[in-house]
Amino acid sequence: MKRFYPRLRHYGVWSAAFLISLASENSIAFEADVHYGLTKWLALQAGYRDFEANAVAVGNYRVDSGAMGHLDLVLDYACLAPDREAVQRIKDKHFPSHGESTVEGGGDAATAALRMVLQESKGKEGQMLGLLGQALHPLQDSFAHAGGSLESRLAGFTICSSSVPQEQSPDVLAAEDPHGRRVTPSHSESIMSAALATYDALRRFPAIGGRERVARSESELLPEISDFSSARTKGAKQLWFRARGISETEFLKGISIPDGNWSTERGDSQRNLPSLSAIKSRQWEIPDDLRQFFDHVIERWLTAEDVDKVAADAFKGANGPRNLERSDVARVRELSARLKLWLVQDHALVAQLAHAPAPFSRSQHSQIDRLLHRKGVPILRSERPWESLTPLVAKGTSPSPLLGYIVRRTAVAGGIEAVALLRLKHAPYDTVGLVAEHGAGGWRLIKLVSVVDQ
Repeated sequence: MKRFYPRLRHYGVWSAAFLISLASENSIAFEADVHYGLTKWLALQAGYRDFEANAVAVGNYRVDSGAMGHLDLVLDYACLAPDREAVQRIKDKHFPSHGESTVEGGGDAATAALRMVLQESKGKEGQMLGLLGQALHPLQDSFAHAGGSLESRLAGFTICSSSVPQEQSPDVLAAEDPHGRRVTPSHSESIMSAALATYDALRRFPAIGGRERVARSESELLPEISDFSSARTKGAKQLWFRARGISETEFLKGISIPDGNWSTERGDSQRNLPSLSAIKSRQWEIPDDLRQFFDHVIERWLTAEDVDKVAADAFKGANGPRNLERSDVARVRELSARLKLWLVQDHALVAQLAHAPAPFSRSQHSQIDRLLHRKGVPILRSERPWESLTPLVAKGTSPSPLLGYIVRRTAVAGGIEAVALLRLKHAPYDTVGLVAEHGAGGWRLIKLVSVVDQ
C-alpha cells in the first residue's frame, strides 16, 4: 500500500490508525445541542437575561465552530501537516488534563480557564460573558472524556507514516454510532454531570452591572435535563427547546442524531462565519493543475445527479483511459458509494456506513443502495456548491485566504499523492479527505477517507 506520511515520525504526532480509531471511540466531546442550546437554557434558569445567556452560549459554541483560524482538522494537524500547538489546543479544549494524566470530570485542569475568568471578571462582568462561555467548554467536555486521556488514545497505534488512513478499526463496525458520546441519548449520566457543573459555574459568576440574579433550584432542573438528554432526534430536541422559550434552533442542524420531525431553519447565525463565493481554490502554493483538478471534482460531486459518472471520470482522470480496467470497477464502485453517503444531509442516517472500513461488503453496498433510494432521504444537490462547505484556512508560515478545502501534498514511492480536506456544513463534526494520485494521465481521484473530528 502506498504511504504518504513520511515526515510524521520526526514529529512524534499520531497515526492514521489512531485517527480512524478515534472515529469509533464513544467519547469524543459534545455537540451544539449541549455547547450552545443547553448552555443558553441553563444560563436563563440561573437568572441571566436573554442577551446575556446568548453571549455565554455563543462563546461556548464558537470553541468548536467559530473563526476558521481556530478550526483544527485532525487529518491535518496530526498527520498531513503535523502541528504540536494544534494538538495542545485540542487537549486544552476537549481533553483537559495535566501532563499525561487522565481527564477528571470537573477536575482541576477542566476548571482552570473558568477559575481565571471568575477571578478576572470583577468590574467587567458584561465584557467577560463570551470568555465565560469559552471556559465552560472544556468543563463540559471533561465529563465526556472522564477517565481517559488524549495520550491514552494514541497508545498502541503506528506512526502516520504507516499508511493512508483507510484501514479502520473493526470496532467501528460494532459501534452503535461512530459519533459516540456526541449522541446525548446514549450518555445521560455524562450530560447530567456536565449540566450541573455548568449550572454551578453560571451561578458563581459575579452579578453583571450590580444586578442580582434569581436562579431556580438545582433539583427543579433535574427532570428537564433528563428529558433533554433522552431526546433522540433533532425534531425532539427542537420541541424541547421551543417549549422552554428558545425558538431559534438552527444550531441543531449539524448534530449527529437523525432529523426526525425537524423543521429546518436557514443558516446558523451563531457561527458567524464568512461566506465562500466559489469553489475555485486560492491556495496559491498548490500547483495550478492540482487545484483545477480538485475544483472540478468537488464542484461536480456537490452538483451532479449522476455521482457514479463523477466517480468514474475522477478515477480515470482528465487524460486517462476511456474505459475502466476490469480490476478498477470495484474501486470505482467503492469511491462512488462513499461520495454518495457524504451527500446525505441527514448524516446520522449514514454515519456508521460512511465511517465503515474499506472495502464495503456486498451486503453493505445493497444497504447503501436501499438507503439512498428511500423516500424522503435528503440528498445534497446545490447550484451554489461552495455554500455547502465550511470555510477553512490552511495553517502554515504564510497567511491563508479563505478556502473551501485544504490541499496537502506528499511524496510516495513511485510518485506524488495529494489530499483535499474539507468540512461539509451538514456534517460539521467530520473531516472528509479526497485522496488523489499523479500518474501518466495526470491527477486522478483514488479514494475518499473520513474521520470524526471536533
